[in-house]
Amino acid sequence: SVWAWGACRGAGPALIAAHTIGRATSASLIKQHEYLVDDGDAKGGFYSWMTRSREVLTWPRVAFAALTGGAVGSLLYGPRCGGGMAACVIGGSTFLAGEYGEYVLGGVMGDFLGATICVTEVSVYAALLGMHQGLRFELTKGPLSRLALTLGAVHLWCQFVARKNLWPAEDAERAERQEAETVTAGEEEKEGGVTYQQAMDVVDAKAKPKGSLGTLEDWACRMAVLQDSLTPSADRAHLVVFCADHGAAKSKEDGGEACSAFPQAVTGAVAAALGSGVGGGSVLAMSVGIQEISILNVGIAGNGEWK
Repeated sequence: SVWAWGACRGAGPALIAAHTIGRATSASLIKQHEYLVDDGDAKGGFYSWMTRSREVLTWPRVAFAALTGGAVGSLLYGPRCGGGMAACVIGGSTFLAGEYGEYVLGGVMGDFLGATICVTEVSVYAALLGMHQGLRFELTKGPLSRLALTLGAVHLWCQFVARKNLWPAEDAERAERQEAETVTAGEEEKEGGVTYQQAMDVVDAKAKPKGSLGTLEDWACRMAVLQDSLTPSADRAHLVVFCADHGAAKSKEDGGEACSAFPQAVTGAVAAALGSGVGGGSVLAMSVGIQEISILNVGIAGNGEWK
């Protein structure tokens, strides 16, 4: 490595420039796009605080991150080459990554930010390679032109050809929320009151990790819309237990796998206990004020003494 103000060469300066410029993209992406938390990820709870990062990440701080990348590039490779490279790479990576994140995820998340940093670092290395080959920082020659054409082609395809149908969203929570909004849309239009999103905003503002209550949050929001109240009630709850046996739980003599801890004859006894109010589920239900309990036979083997 050659270390000289504005004229550095080699791996050492390139690593410093790439890492600094790459990480400058995260601040702008978090500021401009919603941060998503994957509730299915075991680490999701540790990142839930990131959903509030936009509140403390001000534009001056975003500008400071970008200027830091530009300053490092200028000190290592000169204002024209290093500073220009930093400005173009940070701006281009942030714009394209933001478009792609909104296109696929509907926002950004931790792994996505990390991937953006990696791609930005590769872009810096490509730019430095072009500079050291005597191409300077021109987007009309060498690896820089190929990089620009590749990124531009992806962006144009997503914008004008695929039109958000190339990769359907895989976020189950968002799909459930969209379904719930569709189910309750008629009530919202008829009553003109509480909307599903308004109810979800209230739930998300509670002192808990976002989405930590699972489908209970979805049902609470549905009830809020149906009752036209941000404080819905469930005073008349009804417990319904569906009881059945699985064929694989039969004994091996009867063609099953004998994979259950108890024989199928126990199922009827458990159902009878639930119906008489002495089963565990019935006792728990009555302890919270649920008096209406229905036990439905949807496939108990042999029925036994309970029907």
